[in-house]
Amino acid sequence: MEAKLVLFIYAKHTTEMMIETLKASFETAYTKQLQKNLLSFTFTQGEETTGFDDVRALIFTDFQINLTTASLPAGYHNYISDEHMQKILPKLSPGDYSFESILLTLIKQKPNTLSYLKKTLSQQLSNTDITTIQTYGAHHMNALKAAKHLYIHRNTLHYRLEQIKDKTLIDVKTFKGLVIMEILFGQ
Repeated sequence: MEAKLVLFIYAKHTTEMMIETLKASFETAYTKQLQKNLLSFTFTQGEETTGFDDVRALIFTDFQINLTTASLPAGYHNYISDEHMQKILPKLSPGDYSFESILLTLIKQKPNTLSYLKKTLSQQLSNTDITTIQTYGAHHMNALKAAKHLYIHRNTLHYRLEQIKDKTLIDVKTFKGLVIMEILFGQ
């Protein structure tokens, strides 16, 4: 089965009981303890018993402690290593972080990753994809104006943006996703 989502959970103050409860609650997920306070759960496509929403509900309602979580798509290893995650999560304020938020944090903390990210993403994106991203950003995320500028239908623009997300795992329809792409491919 193919991985669908990886959830990292970091708690400054953790107990063995909390870790065992999390592991037992998500028995269908592949669990890996990266360090004393950092766990990762990998959810696969066909899981029916415990899903990501159940994980989020348990973390934020049942555990009344401050946790830092990162929800990353399965292919995140192309951009961020587990070692980077071990260094980044303890420095973040408690909360739930998206893939785009983690990438922005990585770019801020390690500016030398820009060239690696640009090289990796350039291999996955066509010139049309990059032009689409630049135009969408130049029109302040207004799909109608960007589509008119590109001489395409609005639905075609949305389709292209979804294809870009499928290729890169970065959702350029979100502000943070677009900021990452603008940093890398801005005009």
